Amino acid sequence: MTKAFEALSFPCGKAMANRMVLAPLTNTQSEADGRLSKHEIHWLVMRAKGGFGLTMTAAAHVNPLGQGFPG
Repeated sequence: MTKAFEALSFPCGKAMANRMVLAPLTNTQSEADGRLSKHEIHWLVMRAKGGFGLTMTAAAHVNPLGQGFPG
């Protein structure tokens, strides 16, 4: 069995310091046009500093018709 705090290497050559992953969460902090806001960048940086091996940004829409919620 693998351990959560062990490094993880991928065949492409990339690696993660550990196997702790923060899944994309909706935090409604993005700009109205979908760009990351300063508040959202700060939120993501703080999650990364918290020890996660991988942090992903929140949901994103590729077309204004696909936006299901503000921010």
